[in-house]
Amino acid sequence: MGFVQTIAIRTSGIDAVEDLLDDWHTNQAGVAPGYRHSRVLADRDDSGRYMIIVDFESAELAAENNDRPETAAWAEALSTMIEGDAEFVQYDVVHHTG
Repeated sequence: MGFVQTIAIRTSGIDAVEDLLDDWHTNQAGVAPGYRHSRVLADRDDSGRYMIIVDFESAELAAENNDRPETAAWAEALSTMIEGDAEFVQYDVVHHTG
């Protein structure tokens, strides 16, 4: 049914993070195993806190993607744009409407 990875971050430079995500989508959509799309949510109650949501076809394809040098380079670039460490959480999609 699908797989989702969330990445909780804190940053004062969300524009740079959005550019990084846009570049990934432009260059990796159709290339990165299982990658579908991403979204960024802003915490309304905690300025500077964001959640990146990345959708994949499956956990197996997401794992393949995680092993790629392009993904490691993306994660390294992200780490230079955020305060502290990113928090990664993995979810299996169990229900979807629409």
